[in-house]
Amino acid sequence: MARAPIGYRNVGVRDEFGREVRTVETDGERAPLGRWAFQVFASGDWTTSQLHQELVACGLTSAATPRQPSRPITKSSVHRMLTNPYDKGSVRYQGVTYAGAHEAIVPNEVWDQVQTVLGAHRSAADATQVHE
Repeated sequence: MARAPIGYRNVGVRDEFGREVRTVETDGERAPLGRWAFQVFASGDWTTSQLHQELVACGLTSAATPRQPSRPITKSSVHRMLTNPYDKGSVRYQGVTYAGAHEAIVPNEVWDQVQTVLGAHRSAADATQVHE
């Protein structure tokens, strides 16, 4: 099983036959910060750099693993979080998006608005300058 995205954590639970079932649940520490990040970025007033700085200031860290301690998130992690449909309750598998069995952190409307804002930022950054 892959590592859960920011806002979720991997858990192993036992079923009625004693078998371990690995699943994902929302992370009580990181999910509220992820929810807040989507809300403020959807307003269109924030850049990913500003959002990254604010999330680091609020204490958002990566999940600790047996080999690595938790660290402040990176700017690329913020962008990955904003573009991952997992947070709206969908799962991407081999290029196809499916409805997930996990709890969504953000509503579809907010996630779609974030994608619109990211698209606007991307088109604003297109360079039209030609170097001779």
